[in-house]
Amino acid sequence: MAVTEKNKRVVWALSGARCAICKKPLVQKENEAGAYSFLGDVAHMHARRDGGPRAETSLSDDDRDHPDNLFLLCLDHHKIVDDHPETYTIEKLREFKDAHLLWVRGQLANGAPWNSDIYNFYYINLPRLLMLAEVLGCNIDDPRLFYIDDISGLAGGYIPFIHSVKPVIESVHPNVVALASLSLADVDVGLIAKFDQRFRTKGLGKVLTNGFSGFNGDLSKDPHIYTDCNGYKFVMPIDPRWLTTTTAGVHLSSGQGVFSGLCIVNSIDYAKKHVLCSPLLVGHPKRW
Repeated sequence: MAVTEKNKRVVWALSGARCAICKKPLVQKENEAGAYSFLGDVAHMHARRDGGPRAETSLSDDDRDHPDNLFLLCLDHHKIVDDHPETYTIEKLREFKDAHLLWVRGQLANGAPWNSDIYNFYYINLPRLLMLAEVLGCNIDDPRLFYIDDISGLAGGYIPFIHSVKPVIESVHPNVVALASLSLADVDVGLIAKFDQRFRTKGLGKVLTNGFSGFNGDLSKDPHIYTDCNGYKFVMPIDPRWLTTTTAGVHLSSGQGVFSGLCIVNSIDYAKKHVLCSPLLVGHPKRW
């Protein structure tokens, strides 16, 4: 028996898509084809099979593959944990898991509740949004959303998609911190931040003309929007697959604009004074 897809989704959601040991984000990079790459594994504390690391023969197959016996690790730590069971005992792993789940809940609890202040959505990072919805206990009624890998390629068009995803957006009210209120310390990594300010745009127009093959970490080539706040440059990569309309692409490649939305803080480079964020929602702010 293998871990069910539902149990895997539960573990990924509760873990905030981060390694339980090192807190590394595990849904960040994209391959050359432009699809998301998952950089982690749903790992067993007690091994799936007798004779494996920390195996417990009294456990049933269902118990071994239950979320209580599972946690999320980056690929490196999964290898290390299984190669050194004498160091990574079941007690130690439970400590890691419990502390990590508390950390995730604490990150989501920071700040004040957010209600959508977006009038017209330009960008909806669907995989990230669905993952956040599950973490927050939102019931997603339309399972087809999990299989969408490109909004621009939807046969039904933009309006049916918005009708499907709008309940998710309206049901997700995470506690958020204003971009300008971040402490810009390591504790901010993983926080959800809201923004409503002027951004510069870069690279998206060229990508829309020439095609997109994935992010390579080079900001001179990767499409993104950015803004300055408290002496730091906040950079948000824009994946063309999650643009809602052709007009949205125009707005996010026009050179500059005032945008409102939500993002997740991924990393802080203190030397360069750069903050890398994953945008969840970007759009035209309400002014009434």
